[in-house]
Amino acid sequence: MMYGIPLLTMVIITVLLFSFGLNEIISFILGLTGMFVSYYFIHLYDKKVAKIKYVPEIIEKVGIYRNFQV
Repeated sequence: MMYGIPLLTMVIITVLLFSFGLNEIISFILGLTGMFVSYYFIHLYDKKVAKIKYVPEIIEKVGIYRNFQV
């Protein structure tokens, strides 16, 4: 989600603007701008969700190597 949506946004904006007759470079720059904007909004959403998301706590470390037999 963090990388797929911005990349898809960039590709869609670039292709649409180029198909409407804009220059390749301008279409690409506007596509990159759209990618950065969508990444920023996903980053803000992820920060908000990370505050309320459950984060597990390590209670005990299991010593698996001393009990492992070859």
